[in-house]
Amino acid sequence: SLVGSEMCIRDRPMTLMYTMSESDHDTIANAGGDAYSLGMQYKLSKTSRFYAGLSDYDGESAAGDTDYRTYILGLRHDF
Repeated sequence: SLVGSEMCIRDRPMTLMYTMSESDHDTIANAGGDAYSLGMQYKLSKTSRFYAGLSDYDGESAAGDTDYRTYILGLRHDF
């Protein structure tokens, strides 16, 4: 499920977003995992935005742990 919130800093809108999930596998023992993501987008001007995010997954499978974390940063400009 994706949940978001919007707020303003100095009359510029900033959007905050987060997701959370939990999964289990029916046919493989001890398989599944938990994940969450956090993100934000800050409007710099009419056509430019800065964005940042973090995703984290903590999983298990018969072959071992499958954990990862991802970071993103960027600048978007619409022409």
